Amino acid sequence: MGEMMLALPDGVTFIHPDDVILLSRFSSIKWVVGFGWFSYEGNRKICGWYLTQLDKPEIIKPIQETDLYDIYLVTNR
Repeated sequence: MGEMMLALPDGVTFIHPDDVILLSRFSSIKWVVGFGWFSYEGNRKICGWYLTQLDKPEIIKPIQETDLYDIYLVTNR
């Protein structure tokens, strides 16, 4: 299996598991990109792309299309 990556809407930038990103609507929170099985808000586990807060890894949110447009910084961990 090849390297896991997700293209941003610009078609040039990609995010990968373990990248650290910033979202414009949560500008003071650093998020770590993940891919795999996860659960959030007490729901059943699902498989896909998600974000965890760098400082509070217990906070998880699925990546939504609007998140892809809000990413303004991508760094390696």
